[in-house]
Amino acid sequence: MGIDFQEHERTGKPRIGWLMLLLLPFTPAAARPDHADFLTTDAAITRIVDGKPWTAIAADGVRAKLTLFPDGTGTFEGPLTMAAAWYAEAGTFCVRIRMAGTKCLRFRQAGGKLEGYAGSTLDLTLSR
Repeated sequence: MGIDFQEHERTGKPRIGWLMLLLLPFTPAAARPDHADFLTTDAAITRIVDGKPWTAIAADGVRAKLTLFPDGTGTFEGPLTMAAAWYAEAGTFCVRIRMAGTKCLRFRQAGGKLEGYAGSTLDLTLSR
C-alpha cells in the first residue's frame, strides 16, 4: 500500500489523504486544542472542592477569590461577595454564582495552576 501523489482522475487533486492520516498522531497536542489533556470531572472536583480559597482569574483579567465546599456550596469574593454553588454536568464542572450566572468548564493541569475551558477557549485560571 503506497501513497499515490499523482492526481486523482476525478478531482484532479493529489491523493495525500493517507499521508495526513499517517502524520496525525505525530501532531503536537498544542496544535490540537480539542485533544488537550483534560482532567475527568471527578478529578477536577477532588482538586478544586476542598474548602480552601483559590485565586480565580477570568479570561478578561478580572481577579477574585473562589472557595468551594464539598456540600455543593461556596463563596465568590470579587467586587462583591456572593454565594456560589457547584455541580457536575455532562462531563463539565459547573459553578453558579449568584447575580453572575453559571459557567460549566473542563479543567486541565498547567504547571501549578488549573485552566478551565469552555469548549476550546480558556475561560478561567485557578491558582494558589
